[in-house]
Amino acid sequence: MPAKTAVTTGAGVNHLGQIRIKVLGDGNLKVNAISYNDFLTKAFSDIVMSETSDKILTSKGNFSRQRIQIEIKTEAIDEYMKFQHIIAFIKPIWASYPNG
Repeated sequence: MPAKTAVTTGAGVNHLGQIRIKVLGDGNLKVNAISYNDFLTKAFSDIVMSETSDKILTSKGNFSRQRIQIEIKTEAIDEYMKFQHIIAFIKPIWASYPNG
């Protein structure tokens, strides 16, 4: 089952540029950014996992919305993942949507 986590709140518009993940496992991680109510989905670059790694892996993309969820999943049988930490690079770009 994929992990979905809401990473932003409020009425402002935020930009998600990249996600850094320290993960051990086997297979490929699919990373998606999802807008509020699953209206829009943007695939970030995939991450190839290793069972023994000291690297922090980066998934890059470009996604701007009011609320953003991050979905991290594997799609093949017998792939597994063990997260040590996840860092999402988010910055506010507008305080609110313009009226009109």
